[in-house]
Amino acid sequence: MGRGIAARRLVGLRGRSRRGVHARAKATSAAITAFSSDGRISAFDLVVLDDPRRAFPPYEAVLLLSPRVASDVRVVEAVSPLVGSIPVEQMRRANLLVDRDRDQQPPAQAAPWLSATTGAL
Repeated sequence: MGRGIAARRLVGLRGRSRRGVHARAKATSAAITAFSSDGRISAFDLVVLDDPRRAFPPYEAVLLLSPRVASDVRVVEAVSPLVGSIPVEQMRRANLLVDRDRDQQPPAQAAPWLSATTGAL
């Protein structure tokens, strides 16, 4: 079952569905599904609802290291400060830089902005 269908059943919405954040931009939906770090949440002034039933797992970045690299204390110490260092609001802004209708930036340009505003990269 797609997350949009699951969300609609969870909150009891009826009627036809438009997909994703673009539905809100067209003012045709009362509720949509999106990743919590989607930049268009702020752009369209959307409200992120609580999920007390935990129907959707949190969307968080994961840092994966190979067994060879994970055993290198220097590497682990170098990347450990990144864990949990980017607030979701900042990630939304960075995502909006690369995923907006006008003036899109490539990720290589958004990364320095994210680094400067969070000190994470």
